Amino acid sequence: ITGRSQLPGFPAEIRLRRRFADFQWLYEEVLRSSQGYIVPPLPEASVFNKLVNKFEAALLAYRTRELQRFLRRMVAHPVLRNSPQLQAFLSED
Repeated sequence: ITGRSQLPGFPAEIRLRRRFADFQWLYEEVLRSSQGYIVPPLPEASVFNKLVNKFEAALLAYRTRELQRFLRRMVAHPVLRNSPQLQAFLSED
C-alpha cells in the first residue's frame, strides 16, 4: 500500500505491505462495528486464482488497483475513516 493523505489523523505518506487476508479482516471488522453505515465492498478473491498463476503480473496489478480503490473509498467515508480498525490497518505495526 502506498499513498499520500492530507486528512487529519492519517500519516502524510503511507508505505505498507498487506496481504489479502488483512483486507478481509479490515472489511469484516468495519462491517461488524459500523452497523447502519454502507461499507464499501471488498473486491472478491479472484476466481482466476484457481485457473491461472495467482502471482501473474496482470492479475497482481488488477488486484492491487482494486484493493487501493477499496481503501480510497473507505478513507473518503466521513465516519468509516475514523474507525479504529482502519487506523490499525494503516499503522506500521
